[in-house]
Amino acid sequence: MPSSKSKRILVLDNSEEVLSHLETLLAGAGYETVTTWSGLEALRQLEAQPFDALLLEDYVTDLHTGDFLRRVSQLGNRPPVIVMRITPKPGNLRRYESLGVSAFVEKNRLEGIPRVLAACWTRQGCPEGAE
Repeated sequence: MPSSKSKRILVLDNSEEVLSHLETLLAGAGYETVTTWSGLEALRQLEAQPFDALLLEDYVTDLHTGDFLRRVSQLGNRPPVIVMRITPKPGNLRRYESLGVSAFVEKNRLEGIPRVLAACWTRQGCPEGAE
């Protein structure tokens, strides 16, 4: 596994409990995290500073998720995007992939996120499909 030191992850979720859990989980794996519940704030963060990955829930509270992903895909320095999902509609998955999503992780399997992140920075890249 590549060193996660200095890897910065932007985490977007509408649940403070999930954000806190992910912050603890990712810090334990050696990642630095910035968390937000707001899609607009996440866009501001992505425009202001580089991140090594964007981890987001498949429901963005203040923006339509597809619009959010479209705006992220237009950024010059777009990091790998990993979507946490509960029960996605197949049409959404295809649309999200077309907007540059690198991987999907089941939201009830958050413990696997550090492994998915580490894979995204290898030569093979992010694992395809669901974790």
